[in-house]
Amino acid sequence: MTEAFAGGYVEQPPGPKYAASLRFAELGVRPPLPKPQTLARWRKTMPDDFLCSLVAPWVPSIATDGSLNFEGGSDALDSWIVPALQAIHASALVIKTSPELTPSRRNKERLAAFLQKTAELTTTDIVWSPSGLWEPEESSQIAEEYGALVAMDPLQDPDVLHHQSSGIQTAPRDTHYLRLRAMGVRSRFSEDSLHNVAHWLTTHEAKRAYIALHSPRAFTEACRLQDIVGAVRD
Repeated sequence: MTEAFAGGYVEQPPGPKYAASLRFAELGVRPPLPKPQTLARWRKTMPDDFLCSLVAPWVPSIATDGSLNFEGGSDALDSWIVPALQAIHASALVIKTSPELTPSRRNKERLAAFLQKTAELTTTDIVWSPSGLWEPEESSQIAEEYGALVAMDPLQDPDVLHHQSSGIQTAPRDTHYLRLRAMGVRSRFSEDSLHNVAHWLTTHEAKRAYIALHSPRAFTEACRLQDIVGAVRD
């Protein structure tokens, strides 16, 4: 049975109320970026068993030499990202790519080299969060080939209800990483949506699943999702 950790997207360390109810948060920071020493102090305010992922503050783009890289080049990994991961004891590094990175053959090669290079610099799980025209199955294959995870949103997957009703079971994995975004007509997560996510987890087994909710009511909705997942598991 999958051990699920639901939480919200935050830009400051979770407070006592948050940490008393949830054991996971997706942390994003904006410029001016906090120093790793500051992140280490943030970590000390969290319970020892609290889990957090860190969203890379830069979106990789195609550099002048044709490679895919963060703004500022490889130094961004060495000078801030890797020390930040260590300071916050991050369970995962989330790397977003823009729709401009289309699934062309050349871009797939660029992405593969980028993921491989990043994986060589850290033992933290790497989560690729694509946007644009990438197909979920193709994204998963590319990520897995280079030891990374792909961020998923089963609420945007047209097969989610089919999987639930038919009982189709996928092969077990070590880890799932879900990023659920409330946007457009979906400005919040309904009770049905949260139940759909919980049932998705039952047909997509893994040792653990991180579920990051991006919503104005993320804390409340993550608490509710955690309750639903617990009830389904029982």
